[in-house]
Amino acid sequence: MQIQFIFLFLARFLTLVVCLWGIGCTLNEAPHASTPVEAPTAWVSERQINSSEPTPWLTDFNDAALEALVKEALSNNYNLEISAARVLQASAESRITGADRLPSIGAGLDGTRQRTETALGSNYSNNYQLGLNLSWELDLWGRLGNKQKASTATALASIADYEAARLSLAVQVSKAWFNLKEATGQTEQAQKTVRAYRKNLNTLEARFQSGLSNSLELRQIRTELATSEAALKARQRLQAQASRTLELLLGRYPKAQLKSEGTLPNLQNPIPAGLPSQLLERRPDLQAAELRIRAAEYSVRASRKEFLPRLSLTGSAGTTSDAFENLLDQNYSVANLVGNLTQPLFQGGRIRAGLDRTKSQLAQAEANYHNIALQAFLEVENTLTSGYYLRREAAKTLLANTEASAAEELAWERYRNGTLDFINVLTSQRSAANARSRYLTIQNQLLQNRLDCLLALGGPFNPTS
Repeated sequence: MQIQFIFLFLARFLTLVVCLWGIGCTLNEAPHASTPVEAPTAWVSERQINSSEPTPWLTDFNDAALEALVKEALSNNYNLEISAARVLQASAESRITGADRLPSIGAGLDGTRQRTETALGSNYSNNYQLGLNLSWELDLWGRLGNKQKASTATALASIADYEAARLSLAVQVSKAWFNLKEATGQTEQAQKTVRAYRKNLNTLEARFQSGLSNSLELRQIRTELATSEAALKARQRLQAQASRTLELLLGRYPKAQLKSEGTLPNLQNPIPAGLPSQLLERRPDLQAAELRIRAAEYSVRASRKEFLPRLSLTGSAGTTSDAFENLLDQNYSVANLVGNLTQPLFQGGRIRAGLDRTKSQLAQAEANYHNIALQAFLEVENTLTSGYYLRREAAKTLLANTEASAAEELAWERYRNGTLDFINVLTSQRSAANARSRYLTIQNQLLQNRLDCLLALGGPFNPTS
């Protein structure tokens, strides 16, 4: 009899479901034009998001030490670990939301003991129940499905955020490494300048003792030596700061022990002309912004369907007896199945406010996407324009460096021959030192500009990468 009752109930309930589904189809809004968001067949694992493989564009700089540093940063940087944990959190939340569409089944064991007072005394009765409980909301209008798709889009956006953080970290490490190289080169140039002024001071002191030089020249060279020694200390301070900045990105304690060797690399491959604007579509932050628009769209759909009735199915099956040992006896079995149809009538404006909230979130997501897109075009335009002028500035700076070094040698030669006064010698020497320092700076700026362009485009210049 129980089985017949359950089948009869299911038949009538399914008939009601089909009728309401037909009504809901007329109430449901038309599909949105956006590309549908589907959950991936397999979510990213912790091993995948913690991959330390360097990015392919690093080979453009032909620097093995840089590639090793980027790999270390991708493995140990704490900000990247935070972003990776957010990916795992978002994917778990998406799976939790998807579980709402499935039946919920639980097992329960209950026992009660009741005392009843009568004129004849106290009576005691026991009742024990063992069974399975089922609850299931039937997603007739797709409300739960929309919530799941919104959560899935949010999870995919977090993956794009992680990729953006990974690219940004690789660029930051590269920038910090080149800054350290420049700071090291500037320190070495400052040391050479100090040694040159000390040598000149010894020469002038000997000439002063011989009466070939005056006290004014001696004081001038002492002033230049003290100034160059102060500049050397400043360069050493900046070098230590650059080292600590890089160590922090690598996840190390910032104790300024990281050193760099060699000179700044020369870029062999120029930025190709006519880069397609479609390259910007690779930018992870743009992809994340687009996915958040889709998530907001599905949230709006789900909010609209809050006005529709909800159908749920609850049931239980098990045994009940006043004796505990009878709980496993099928002769004491009980079962029930209940269908619930609820229609919200008055919620104090909660549903309407929820719909307004999701609409405002969609407007924010769309505005954020347009803002990021404009910012991306600005970054690309600025880096390409800056690169154009930096390359020409570097050519002139190299020429100035060559001429200043030749002028310095010629000035000292003429001073020793007595055909040039000492003040012109100092001017030539100072100009040569400044030219060498400026050339190091412009070399680093060219590298920084290339990194900014790679970051602005979201990767290499090759569209197939």
